[in-house]
Amino acid sequence: VLMYHYVRPPDAPVRVGSGCVDLDTFAAQLDDLQRHAQVVGWPEVAAAMGGGPALPTHAVLLTFDDGEDDHHRYVLPMLAERGLPGTFFVMARDPAEGLTVAHRIHVLLAHLTRQQLRDAVFDRLSAADQSRFRAAEADQARHPFGDPVDDLKWVLQRDLANAASPILSRLVEELAGPEADLAAALHMDARRIAELHDAGMTLGGHTRDHVWLDFVDHAEARRQMDASRSQLERLVPEGGWPFAYPFGGIPA
Repeated sequence: VLMYHYVRPPDAPVRVGSGCVDLDTFAAQLDDLQRHAQVVGWPEVAAAMGGGPALPTHAVLLTFDDGEDDHHRYVLPMLAERGLPGTFFVMARDPAEGLTVAHRIHVLLAHLTRQQLRDAVFDRLSAADQSRFRAAEADQARHPFGDPVDDLKWVLQRDLANAASPILSRLVEELAGPEADLAAALHMDARRIAELHDAGMTLGGHTRDHVWLDFVDHAEARRQMDASRSQLERLVPEGGWPFAYPFGGIPA
């Protein structure tokens, strides 16, 4: 399984300070896959998992997370041109609702260094939340990812998500512009998501707010997954939806 997020040219509508695949690289990867592997769709994978026909030896599933505008603007035409299937895990939210905590961080990292972002959030927290921040940092330092940016994301998106969310939102407005406009440019709306389905691509769930489902309580996890179910019932009434857990966080 290959998982993509941002696939874009340098002049994409919204700058993000997160890993991106440029269009030339993506095209070369697709060409290599067609030469050396067989790209399959989600229905074939689901059938094989359910005891149906086995997948080809060199089968590859292409997946795209978060409902990025990149996927409609750039990825869909490139897949369609090659006759390749893709599986798109979209969030059950309207871009008018703004960015998730994760995507606010992505936008801000295009304007701030990791340390600047850390300090900007920390300095705006209450004393009690600053103590929680330090404790979460110390805990994460015992099991670091190897990339300090990922360590900061872990702290902000899990332990400090509720406290950091409004701070991140204000920083986005100050440094990048109106959040609703950024979200509308960064993510697909319902029409563009439906066009992926109409083009023969598979749509899957990815929660409403891109939260760690293994960190929130059961009621919140259920709310997030129910939002995806409701969205997919409207867009893909025939069912058979896959689901991708944000960050790989699977609830117990």
